[in-house]
Amino acid sequence: MPNCDWGKPCDCLYCCTVIKNVICPHCRFENYINVIRNAEGTTDRKGMFYYKMTEPSGTKDLTCFHCQKLIPNAPEYHKINTHLCEINVKKLTARTCVQCGRYEGIDRIGFKKIVLRDQDGHLLCPYCIEEIISKNDPSTKTEKYVFNRFEGEWKLAKVKKPCVTCGRHRWLAVENQWKKQCITCYRSR
Repeated sequence: MPNCDWGKPCDCLYCCTVIKNVICPHCRFENYINVIRNAEGTTDRKGMFYYKMTEPSGTKDLTCFHCQKLIPNAPEYHKINTHLCEINVKKLTARTCVQCGRYEGIDRIGFKKIVLRDQDGHLLCPYCIEEIISKNDPSTKTEKYVFNRFEGEWKLAKVKKPCVTCGRHRWLAVENQWKKQCITCYRSR
């Protein structure tokens, strides 16, 4: 519930609206509808005021968003949620990840939309590619690699090099490979 009335639901349109799913018996498409509940103000035994939400009990005929056939006796609704129905139409034609079932261009990783890549003849999302390729970590005792899921490849992150003065090994970032001495030897000069 939103925080319209100091953390409690109120009788505004946003708080009263709930989204329901109605499956078409003809094409099995999931139609989303907005149902507006009735808000009734009441008080509890301690005198605290709140709204009691009740859904309408009637039925209404609904036209399927996908096949345009009539769905009889759907729950009483205010309007069809076209945004969610359009996403469902896109999912019917979108390519999916073979392993996890994420949709290309619809599902997101953070702020980026998922782009599927071909990996050994299978379409996989960046997470699944990372999971498969991470088993083949090319890191050694002197080199550490990090997998970049968006580029789909391993990148060298750190290198272990000995100090020229004392011979002690330490890890350096790739861009700092030019450093010849460890910090202790460098400061004691």
